[in-house]
Amino acid sequence: MSERRKFSRINFQCHCSLIFDQEIATHDFDASLVDISFNGALVAVNAFAPDLNQQQVQVILTLEGSEVQLLLNGTVSHQQDQLLGIHFTKTELETMSHLKRLIELNLGNHDEMHREFEQLIEMHIADN
Repeated sequence: MSERRKFSRINFQCHCSLIFDQEIATHDFDASLVDISFNGALVAVNAFAPDLNQQQVQVILTLEGSEVQLLLNGTVSHQQDQLLGIHFTKTELETMSHLKRLIELNLGNHDEMHREFEQLIEMHIADN
């Protein structure tokens, strides 16, 4: 799978909340971020999670020592036990700016970060 990746994943731990708005009820899960990229994230839920594959989810990342919260919308692309792979589908501009800065600080390669960000923009233009 890693050979298919177009975006570098950075290891970054922080608390996050997952909100699933399903037909019957809204389900919230406390979770921990395992890693993140421009395109998605891997999170570990802190409790049993039913089959959530292909479910729409809002991920709320709370950055430690900051009042900044990142609100990311996505779809669960895969699930293995308590690990959920989430593909981001829609992100507000302010959140994308914070995510870009977070990745830039943790990737350690400014040129690589810009290449990936340009690639993300090209993907979104092609999809619309």
